[in-house]
Amino acid sequence: MSRRPGLRPRSPKVSVVVPVYNPGRHIRHLVASLKAQTLRDDEFEVVFVDDGSTDGTGRWLALQALRHSNFTYRRIRNSGWPGRPRNVGTRVARGEYVVYADNDDVIPPSGLQDMYDYGTRHGSDVVIGRELGKGRVVSKEVFRESVPDARLGADPVLGILTPHKMYRRQFLADHGLAFREGVFRLEDHLFNIEAFFAARRISIYADQPCYVWTKRKDPDGAQNASYNPWVAATYYGTSMDAVLAVVEDKAAGDPELRDRLLAHWYDTKMLMRLTDKRFVTYDEERRSEMYAAIRDLTLRRVPPSVDRQLPTRVRIRSALLRHDRFEDLLPLATAELGQGADITTTAVRLAGDVVEVDIEMRFRYADGSDVTFRRNGDRVVHVPPVELDPAVVTPDVLDVTDDIDRARFDLLVKERDAPEDYFAPVRGTVSLEPSGDEGLLRLVARGTGTIDPALMAAGRPAHGTIDVNARLWVAGWSLIRRVPAPAGTTPGADLSASDGAKAYATDKGNLSIEVPASR
Repeated sequence: MSRRPGLRPRSPKVSVVVPVYNPGRHIRHLVASLKAQTLRDDEFEVVFVDDGSTDGTGRWLALQALRHSNFTYRRIRNSGWPGRPRNVGTRVARGEYVVYADNDDVIPPSGLQDMYDYGTRHGSDVVIGRELGKGRVVSKEVFRESVPDARLGADPVLGILTPHKMYRRQFLADHGLAFREGVFRLEDHLFNIEAFFAARRISIYADQPCYVWTKRKDPDGAQNASYNPWVAATYYGTSMDAVLAVVEDKAAGDPELRDRLLAHWYDTKMLMRLTDKRFVTYDEERRSEMYAAIRDLTLRRVPPSVDRQLPTRVRIRSALLRHDRFEDLLPLATAELGQGADITTTAVRLAGDVVEVDIEMRFRYADGSDVTFRRNGDRVVHVPPVELDPAVVTPDVLDVTDDIDRARFDLLVKERDAPEDYFAPVRGTVSLEPSGDEGLLRLVARGTGTIDPALMAAGRPAHGTIDVNARLWVAGWSLIRRVPAPAGTTPGADLSASDGAKAYATDKGNLSIEVPASR
């Protein structure tokens, strides 16, 4: 296409910046999704920055750029990490907004359009578009609902810190925001926390999926741009330290906000590493290295006042960590391994397409025994599954009273062939009842969930097969389990039906709903 001298094409609405390093065939999924966008080609551009690929990707992308007027290809010397190529791409970008995409992910057809429309409607500096995980765990709480003006420390903006968001380009320039270059883990966390502090308006868009974050197993040797061995001392001593330092600096005048923000990383990236299955399966040397790195960072960057912001489950780990009780962490993590819940469905009712489900859910350990609690005056404390020093793990540490008051009990429903799920409301209670042993209590959630297929995705009626899960979050435990059909139901049997929909038991005895496409 020829242009008259001196004329510059109109700036696009969105620039998609893609750092590229040896993605193999997987980049074709991203490129195909970009070609399928509902934005016109003149409304968005894609800037591929090749970080020195050696697998032939560069030649293929250069050819794509020749064939598609809104594709641009740049090649740089290998930097070993996505930060520099993202920064190079940002300098090349001309769009009103910038989206950073990884070279093996996918953007749904209306993803760019939806984020752009939402961002311009609300004057957003940052739009956190609904992100789905394929082979990855993505926080569901972030996308419980859309929030036009989300507040740092009050709304769940820290729940997903990937760079796959939409940022106003002039906002990035005005504040000198750029990714840390060189090999540096958590460069996306560092970039986002700096952006969140600087932003006049952060918006969460939860109505439709905007990005699919993908984890692939690569038999052909393809790599993510951020592939590199994980070293605890570097991860915590350098990368995490830099993130927490920004929080300390930017929230220095507001200790309560500082503690709420520090608690996010202390919980999810530090204490949970001493809790999950990986900690149990690591060898002693790796466990010791991780523990030492986390404890060193805790003593330097995380004041004891942060513990008040933690849910009970991880607050117990903090007490052990601060008192240097490494020997207690493994038995505790092992005892909690396989912790789950028993779910009972007592009734299913259907009126039109709307389904009501009465369910009960209780916590248990892998051996089927109850997760237990005990009264302590007018408070309630957790009873750990292993013996812990009461001088270290005090009643204040074990207190779950406020956590129980903040418990969340939901249904998560999804169309079987769709990747996303949505919250459905549950009217009910989370309460304590006597357990088998005298004086001990168990936690039981009971409620009625209402599933309206017409309200699953911003008013877009769902149809086909809808599967139902229950989710209970309390005191740092988060459990998602498939909702069963009522006991004694024959697989395939109709549980409740109307002119509009049918609730039935699957072959595995779970609850599903069939909604006609014509509804």
